[in-house]
Amino acid sequence: MLLDEKKKSYSANGVICEDYYCYNKPVLAPADGFVEDIYDNIDDNEIGKVNTTSNWGNTIIIRHVTGLYTQMSHLRKGSFKVAKGDYVKRGDLLASCGNSGRSPEPHLHFQVQISPLLGSKTIDYPFAYYHQNTAEGVSLSQFKKPEEGDLVSGVIDNSLLKNAFEMMPNSNFEFTYTNEKGIQKTEQWETFTDAYNNRYLYCKETESSAYYMNDGLMFYFTAFYGNKNSLLYYFYLTAYKVFLGNAEDMEIKDAMPINIIRNKRLAIWLHDFIAPFYNYIRVNYSIKTTPASNPFDTGTIQLESKVDISFPGKLKQDSTSIITVKNNCISEFTYTGAKTKISAQCVNS
Repeated sequence: MLLDEKKKSYSANGVICEDYYCYNKPVLAPADGFVEDIYDNIDDNEIGKVNTTSNWGNTIIIRHVTGLYTQMSHLRKGSFKVAKGDYVKRGDLLASCGNSGRSPEPHLHFQVQISPLLGSKTIDYPFAYYHQNTAEGVSLSQFKKPEEGDLVSGVIDNSLLKNAFEMMPNSNFEFTYTNEKGIQKTEQWETFTDAYNNRYLYCKETESSAYYMNDGLMFYFTAFYGNKNSLLYYFYLTAYKVFLGNAEDMEIKDAMPINIIRNKRLAIWLHDFIAPFYNYIRVNYSIKTTPASNPFDTGTIQLESKVDISFPGKLKQDSTSIITVKNNCISEFTYTGAKTKISAQCVNS
């Protein structure tokens, strides 16, 4: 159900369905799939009354893959925008929230199940992303399940970031930069897809590859192979994980593989030896949106990322970076390490 700042689910007196915030709100597809079944013949209840004969009320069931279905119930009669057998994509409009079935007030029942049958047992399945609202503020929860009583909100993608990090196959990017020796250079990257449908950026000049994934709300690198003096390597460190939603004043954190860091002082051999028993070195990555220098420039976003290395009782900053997204493209990025400072501008994307 939807709540206001006073944690009430309705306005006015709350005696009719239309008083409730969630009533008639759009219900969207949680993921791609086929409409397995639709039940659409049950009227909404009066507030406080329930229909025990038709427990689930108006319902839609979606098959995402064989053995994985989602069920959304208590929908409003006659509000369905799709039909049985239709293919839907994540975010497509399905129907409207109602008050049908065993529902004393308008709300949406959502569950994940392994069977297409109405009312099948729900399975333990996490949400990919959602915002957790607490007294300390709002944080992004990833692949978790909310606890009973948690106040949560959905994630909305940011069109500027989403378009900038789309990086479809056969896309080309050209960056100019000054390397560590003060020499002006150019690197061209091309996006490919391998035999296993994995995407990667390839730099012909340095024969380096950076594999990545993009699920529509998160862009993240999964592996780097090649020259650690290449611009592509510094971009890998800079944009290791980028949240593509609206996340002002929110820091996204993750761990990085130790062997990817170009730091000769790290005793990686020792860490590998004792790693089965204790991880004494950790490489931490974080990124957040920084305030724009011009608050009226809605076509520009800046992201500030950093890499820290933690030892027992010690935390050392390894690098800081800034990504500038402008007009739906990555226009430039900077990387600053202990002995390296690079400023790269995109001249073609």
